[in-house]
Amino acid sequence: MKNGNKIYAALCAGLALGFLVLGCSQAGPGKPSPRLVRWIKKDYTRELAKVGLKPEQLEVYSLGQSHIDAAWRWRYRQTRDEKCPKTFENALKSARLFPSFSFHQSSPQYYQWIKDTKPELFRAIVEAEKKGNWVLVGGMWVEPDANMPEGESLVRQQLYGQRFYLENFGHISATAWLPDSFGYNWNLPQIFARSGQKYMWTQKPARNEYNLFPFHLFHWQGPDGSRILTNICPTPGKNNYFKFSEFRSAGGDNYVLAQLGAMERKFGRNLRQTRYLLKPGEKLIANYRTAPQKIRAGLSEDLIPVMGTYYGVGDGGHGPKKFEIERQLALQELGFAKMATAPELFTAFEKYSDRLPVWNDELYLDFHQGVFTTHEWIKRANRNAEARLRAAEAVSSLAFLFGDQYPLAQLTGIWKLVLLNQFHDILPGSSIREVYEDAASDYEQVQAGSSELIAAGLKSLSAKINIPPAGAGLDPIMVFNPLGWARADVVRYAVKGSGKFQVFDQ
Repeated sequence: MKNGNKIYAALCAGLALGFLVLGCSQAGPGKPSPRLVRWIKKDYTRELAKVGLKPEQLEVYSLGQSHIDAAWRWRYRQTRDEKCPKTFENALKSARLFPSFSFHQSSPQYYQWIKDTKPELFRAIVEAEKKGNWVLVGGMWVEPDANMPEGESLVRQQLYGQRFYLENFGHISATAWLPDSFGYNWNLPQIFARSGQKYMWTQKPARNEYNLFPFHLFHWQGPDGSRILTNICPTPGKNNYFKFSEFRSAGGDNYVLAQLGAMERKFGRNLRQTRYLLKPGEKLIANYRTAPQKIRAGLSEDLIPVMGTYYGVGDGGHGPKKFEIERQLALQELGFAKMATAPELFTAFEKYSDRLPVWNDELYLDFHQGVFTTHEWIKRANRNAEARLRAAEAVSSLAFLFGDQYPLAQLTGIWKLVLLNQFHDILPGSSIREVYEDAASDYEQVQAGSSELIAAGLKSLSAKINIPPAGAGLDPIMVFNPLGWARADVVRYAVKGSGKFQVFDQ
């Protein structure tokens, strides 16, 4: 086995060297080498033929991006100081080298870090965005967990994120961008649509372990009827093409991956049946209670020809690498793909809008387990922070009506700290220990800051309320309910001295 591993490693090294040679052969500025173009043509055509297709049957759009986890196997200070600057500098360098290249980046928190620590780099990003080499996507402050934050938090993710784009770039993002969250709650279409967004990209449901999600492209509908055009598309596989398994048949109509063997579930998710258009004139609104046979009956055998390739080394950023871009450029030179932007891809999708199904439910991910219970304390800390911020804003708003200055800057700063810690590898509990040490420190700041604002607001209000004692030895107590409705609850009040005490109403 050891000798076999050495031989395998030598072969891999030889292949890697071969790819390096192919990528570095003689070529003009910003162009792939002729040798690479020839090799890509042969390899791409051969792989596509295995799934019964020719390049001219597809309309492929190549979108450069690089997923960056705010924290995961590293702390978010490393993302701020190393991963974001390096990734963004690489993207700008690639834009200068390859004029048709464009880079997609979400998460205004990352832009804020760059603006604060590397203002020259941020100004270069703004200029690249004006020229079309940089594309603003997302709109949430970070790419959060999309199940556990309350509705107000998800709205604030959009509010602060889209506001940052508007103030710094002059416009908001039309494309929701959540490739790696661990499932998506049913209210998101409403929140996205009301935040000025029309489209959404994710790849996560394609990684389900037990159940195959039935659609690749669909209108996602929220409980209020809001709809957003949604694309589920895995990031590239072999040689940075899209995953050819998207055009292999999953077999059967029950959509149950669990019937496959373990290795097939892990490496062989075939997705062809998710790429069929509806029959002409057919209308289909489906959810998790819809029988698979009904879904299949509404589908034609017509494949959606438009395909997105969301390419670029990710998780820790640093992509797309030069060799990745060169391969997409080779496909473009061959006429097999187009270097494009998310708006261009989704505009192409819209041509088939009337033959797309409607999904009227959450997007459930069965791949990651334990995310509601791992590091239970951070779930409790998040919910406590949301409740305290609601109380702080309520009492501050009431005090403002009576002449106090509203503490907008303080509240915004606290909110952004809470939103950062709702990132999809922090709140679910999937990061390393040091990340939770940082989170614990952040929540201490949230607790202290919100408590200070609540105390200041209540002190100001109590000074403005004239409540004379009803009798000798009686002290007035003000109880504040931050909710918008009457409630019955326990109020704890510390009394001084000894003896018997009695509580009277107003």
